[in-house]
Amino acid sequence: MGRIFGFLVMISCFLLSSLAYADDALKRVGGEFVVSDIKRMNSGMFEVTFASVLSEIKPSTLTLLSDHVHVRLEKGLKLRISAEIAEVKGDTAHLKQILLFMPPPAGENQTLPIWMLSSVYPTKSLKGARYIEMHAPTADYQVM
Repeated sequence: MGRIFGFLVMISCFLLSSLAYADDALKRVGGEFVVSDIKRMNSGMFEVTFASVLSEIKPSTLTLLSDHVHVRLEKGLKLRISAEIAEVKGDTAHLKQILLFMPPPAGENQTLPIWMLSSVYPTKSLKGARYIEMHAPTADYQVM
């Protein structure tokens, strides 16, 4: 059950981002990265830096400025990621959003997808489903 849920979350994130940005030119990067640094800034935001494991991946450094960090995200952690780039400066890409595939908890054999958004580069067309479109007729009485 958990494996199916993780897969559905991952697919939903990719579909949502691809549908929401159909009018923008997307720049994405993915692969194996290591969390090279996590800094808490004076503004209260976090700057999370990822370094590519493979030298062929360009840009080799990714930076996300966010107002939160997942509790299991720590320096030195090797992750598979998929990210949307806001802008590239030199060999560093600043991200709009990132999907992290966290290592499985003890006793599990599947990765845990974690989605993080930038606080600096807002995703103007990112929309969640409206509640009315998500309703289940048999459960409406619980809400009303």
